[in-house]
Amino acid sequence: MKLRKTFICELFRSKVYFYVGMPYEDALLHFVNTVGIEVDPLFKKPSPMMYGCVLFDREGACGNYMVWLADDDYYAMTHECVHLAYRILETNQIALNEHTQEFYANYVEFWVRKFWKAISKQSKAGRKKHAKH
Repeated sequence: MKLRKTFICELFRSKVYFYVGMPYEDALLHFVNTVGIEVDPLFKKPSPMMYGCVLFDREGACGNYMVWLADDDYYAMTHECVHLAYRILETNQIALNEHTQEFYANYVEFWVRKFWKAISKQSKAGRKKHAKH
């Protein structure tokens, strides 16, 4: 399954480019060309052990984030949602502590639900498409 979708979080004026099931290099190229940023050479090649990653525009802190998943693995997606939520909230000066932990948990859940809904919808469409043939 391949999926490329852009999500917008109005609360923090963040744009999240979500890629599933496509080569990392293709997702990265699309993200870099769309957002117009330079990427640290460290992130240009994926590790063979990598199942997902979150990248963001460090320079301008302009709210552009990339989430890439090798496939539609729920656990890898949830793992990357924690990184994404942390990055967005830290960029907006909301540090994780005893007073903000519930907000953090809810924000992670927000992204898990958004991403899993998109993956599920895409998977369902793919099954219907194959059933017609």
